Amino acid sequence: MPERPRVRRPSPTRHRVDTRKRLLDSAFDVFVAQGFGRARIDDVCRAAGYTKGAFYSNFSSLEELFFALYDQQSAYGADFTVDAISAAQPATARELVVQWAENVVIDRDWLLINTDFVSYAARHPDVAADLAEHRRVLRQQVTDRLAAAITALEIALPESLPTAGDLARAIVTVYDGVIYQLLLDMDEATVRRHFIDLITALAFPTG
Repeated sequence: MPERPRVRRPSPTRHRVDTRKRLLDSAFDVFVAQGFGRARIDDVCRAAGYTKGAFYSNFSSLEELFFALYDQQSAYGADFTVDAISAAQPATARELVVQWAENVVIDRDWLLINTDFVSYAARHPDVAADLAEHRRVLRQQVTDRLAAAITALEIALPESLPTAGDLARAIVTVYDGVIYQLLLDMDEATVRRHFIDLITALAFPTG
């Protein structure tokens, strides 16, 4: 009698990774629909098809889940945008700014979630401190990666922003300010155009 083929079961580690990803994906949908402040652990578990036990084996709270989602979304956005710039090989600083604006990830749903969480954190000082640190680390990571890409491209920089770090910080700062325009305008093309106009005026005031 032929031997029955063995069913390969996922390893505990792989199963945990899959569970965590499903919880994060479901939380994203729940937070978009309800807002962070109104969402509950039960809502996330129901959307993911898991029990609270599965949730607490991965996260201690909704706040911890949000920060995992924040780091995931932020890393994806930074990697995608910087890689797109490097692949495009812009020849001038102005072209680099345009490439950034055209490729930067703009997700209104994530912006809504993030804004909800900022409002929540403002009422909880311990959470606000954690959020501030996550934001600081993210900005530094994006700035460092962008500066490295600018340096590798060996392009001439504007006099107003003479180092790769200066230009990178300016791009990230203007982006942070402009992106919230999308919440009201709901017009991605306008937001990108506004970003290009502002950073161009800052970096190239005479040209």
